[in-house]
Amino acid sequence: MPATITSIPYSQKHQLDPNPTAHIETSSLEYLHVAFLLYEYKTTYSKKEYRTLLDTYGWDKGSSEEKRALKIAENFQEFLTCPQHLAPIPVTILLRLCSLQYKSIISQLQDYPIGGLTCELVLELIEEKKALLKAQKQEQQKQISIWRRTPKGDRYCQFPPQYEEDHQTGVLTQELIDGYGLLPQQILREAIADYHARIKSQEKEQSQEETAESEVVVVESRILPQEEISPTESEKVIEVNSRLKQNEQTSTSNATE
Repeated sequence: MPATITSIPYSQKHQLDPNPTAHIETSSLEYLHVAFLLYEYKTTYSKKEYRTLLDTYGWDKGSSEEKRALKIAENFQEFLTCPQHLAPIPVTILLRLCSLQYKSIISQLQDYPIGGLTCELVLELIEEKKALLKAQKQEQQKQISIWRRTPKGDRYCQFPPQYEEDHQTGVLTQELIDGYGLLPQQILREAIADYHARIKSQEKEQSQEETAESEVVVVESRILPQEEISPTESEKVIEVNSRLKQNEQTSTSNATE
């Protein structure tokens, strides 16, 4: 609904700082407090005590929100004494830094003074890391090729010799050949197909996790005011509570008799 001259600005209506960035920093800091508190509880108490404590606070143990909070706490232990250092970074970006490919950036953040970190700066570090990983992958792919061609031009793949101190690959392959009558080519084909499927599954799970992380709801630091109840609704609430109380008294009386 478009604003009009007579409308009250949102910041004034809710008595808020009109700077959106200030609220992002407050939300990030509050979420970091949540993460470090949960991590402390989990590492200090027994499993039973931890579950009881979360039940007391009304927290759903094992939920995706708990896992996200613990992930942040585990990866940002270096900032345990100064969580305010990370306040300018939105929670979604903090979660992204917890991934295997960007985890090394976390140590770099310590090189900046408190107040020197910005979301833009961290995003630039992520883009630099992404470009570096891409370049490394391309270079590796250029250096490694298993493809060969016959004199007729037919293509086939040839793997380099496998040198291992424990000879595990050779020993296990020979056992499959001798014990099950399998051919080396068949063993190699099945093993690579299984490994390929596992890698693809991990990529899919990571993609789904990043999507879920982008939708994470940060812990609110403010308590929303309760809506006013109209006189009619108030009377209905009183009437319902009165009936429930009467039913409870009747049930107690019947149980006593």
